[in-house]
Amino acid sequence: FSPSLNLNKIEHFSKVSLSEVSLIIEDIKGQTSVSYSKIISSFSLMSGATLLTVILGIATNKVIAMVDGTGGIAIIGLFRNLIGVIVPILAVGTTTVIVQRISTAPSDEAIPEIVKSVFSFLVFQILILMIAAVFFADSISDWVFSKNNGSAHLDEIRIVLVMAIGILFSQTMIALLNGKVNLKKVTTINIVTAFATFIMVYPLLKMGNIGLAMIVGSGSVIGACIGFIYVRQTYKQELTEFAFITNVRKLFSSLPVSGWLLIHPIIVAGTFLNIQVIINRYYGIDVLGLYNAVTTLETTTIMLLMAAMKSYYLPSLGRFSNQRDKQVFVNKVLTLLVVCVFPCIIIMIFGAKYILWLLFSEAFVSAASLLAIQSIAILSQAFGWCYAVYLLHEGRYGVYLALDASWAIFLLAGMWYVASNDFPLIALAATYLIGSLLSLALYLLVIIGLYGRGMLDARNIMFGLFVLAMAMLSYFIDVNGSIQLRILFVSTMSVGSYFAIRIILRKIA
Repeated sequence: FSPSLNLNKIEHFSKVSLSEVSLIIEDIKGQTSVSYSKIISSFSLMSGATLLTVILGIATNKVIAMVDGTGGIAIIGLFRNLIGVIVPILAVGTTTVIVQRISTAPSDEAIPEIVKSVFSFLVFQILILMIAAVFFADSISDWVFSKNNGSAHLDEIRIVLVMAIGILFSQTMIALLNGKVNLKKVTTINIVTAFATFIMVYPLLKMGNIGLAMIVGSGSVIGACIGFIYVRQTYKQELTEFAFITNVRKLFSSLPVSGWLLIHPIIVAGTFLNIQVIINRYYGIDVLGLYNAVTTLETTTIMLLMAAMKSYYLPSLGRFSNQRDKQVFVNKVLTLLVVCVFPCIIIMIFGAKYILWLLFSEAFVSAASLLAIQSIAILSQAFGWCYAVYLLHEGRYGVYLALDASWAIFLLAGMWYVASNDFPLIALAATYLIGSLLSLALYLLVIIGLYGRGMLDARNIMFGLFVLAMAMLSYFIDVNGSIQLRILFVSTMSVGSYFAIRIILRKIA
């Protein structure tokens, strides 16, 4: 959702956003202030379900790493990123807009037309994917795996395209349920999808690369079936009267589509996929596996933190009419995010080797330095996430797109330069970190220029700089310090940070 978000987070946002928003709108109506206890309560509530799906996803990656090693993680990363390009293009931003249209429909009579257009467009999407699988799979394979060995992966690409049907269907069912605020059913679909993927991962791995291609969407196929059952229960009357829209012009005019929501994920997803293609081309499939493991851990951490906060942050912004009140609220959320991010960064820096060994396998331990550096970028992403959501709240879609497109161009160019000039692998993580800091700088310039300096108060400036300095110092000590110095530093910083954070929160509560 912010410039740093990768494909997993884009997919997650489409599943959890507006249903959560709708549930808490009634709770925040009429309030004149938003307390930290309310924000923390929302954070804790939504973290539970998110954490369970994250754990299942990590377990799935662990099995892949143990069975297929770095090569398996690399290939499935390419497949997942390919899905991340295809699905947003075909979705055309419908998953979010469907929720908005249904939840704000002036009457129940308007809903059948929306449901009709959604299912008609879903048929259109499936046809496009089938055509692509038959006629364009070879071109896609050459692009993803390079022309030297693209033909060897032709069947896998076709399977990935078919799996995309299940993912599109599942996301559409979730959007329709979100429109009626069926949070329990949506949560059930997400958990079942993650659990089904975990259950099937080992048998599918025995099928080789074909099985890897099936893993990326097998759970979503089951989730889509359950979602359709729930949709039939929820929209029983609407589906009874259903008939396909055969007029193409009428279909697209009635469909809840957003062009801005189409372009942004295409740029972000395309950037990450091309980065993987570049790494595979210049460093090889094993190095790509190491890099995918690092980005998976980093982005999973961000998803867990931001998804839980998003359910409270977005609707709360909508009820403030005074700009000053919005600024105060944004700074409160920023403070809490930095408080949560700080220990995560330190743990990932000092525990990088053990985390990679535990969650993947010993073959991935060599990527510890990449994880340590790339984890520092989580700090800037926390700030960037808050400002990205604020721009969407204000309807500044063009500005939001321009900022993330600028970041994407820089990151892609930087990764290509580093890889093509045979820089060491650690330079990739450094480039990613620099890109995230530059993205934050762009966001700050634009946000402060549009909405004033109050969007980032002095407290958060000092707190952010402190966390960045401690993260840099932690990395330096982890690389050059003795084991005794590491233990002393971590112990001292843990105790000091605990009391410092308590004082900060007490002063601003």
